[in-house]
Amino acid sequence: MNARQENKLSMYLTVQKVCRQQENDWRHIPAANQMLGDLDRCIADIQQTMRRQSALLKGVARNKAGLQQLMGEKAHTIAQAVVAFANVKHDTELAAQLKRSYTEFTRGRDTVLKELAEQVLETARPLVAQLSDYGLSEEPINELDTLISAFADKIGAPRAAITGRREATQTLNECIANTDDLLTNRLDKVFEQLRSTQFYKGYKAARRLVNNRGTVVSKSASIPPVSEGG
Repeated sequence: MNARQENKLSMYLTVQKVCRQQENDWRHIPAANQMLGDLDRCIADIQQTMRRQSALLKGVARNKAGLQQLMGEKAHTIAQAVVAFANVKHDTELAAQLKRSYTEFTRGRDTVLKELAEQVLETARPLVAQLSDYGLSEEPINELDTLISAFADKIGAPRAAITGRREATQTLNECIANTDDLLTNRLDKVFEQLRSTQFYKGYKAARRLVNNRGTVVSKSASIPPVSEGG
């Protein structure tokens, strides 16, 4: 949701509050009651879409980052044991294969980190019996295998989340357009008959669109649809 859409939502909420606080002034108009119910639903749809839009990428990124860290740490620990074993055996080729820094295991492109962890797994598994003296058993190797599989499943998740976020953005644009139409073409019109009342003055004040800097702009100011880059 961008700033101008947030301003729109603030205006909708203000209109809703004014109308609900002064129901006695318009309750005698049955159509107005139906329209306020529609406004309540429109606002609820906007808020629900906003939450979905915000949560999609944050949740995926957080989960993937956690798995990446765990996988990298586990792979680094196992690699260090293998390198120690190789050094004792004077196997320079084996030592060179896995001699990497902690950062190389935990930071970098997803596919590169996954491939490095897989290399550690493939190297360490056949040596597990010989590595027992170096504090390594099948358990951490199996744990690394599980982490690699879980991380692989998450690699494509952000792209899927972007697609979901794009769909949520389209839904948000439609919700705002529907709410504007409800207010401009229905509720504004039906409340014209209350022009001489204090409620009408409060309603018209609520219908003003105020930007996030406190500047009043036209209530009919258009908001271009938001697109989500992919």
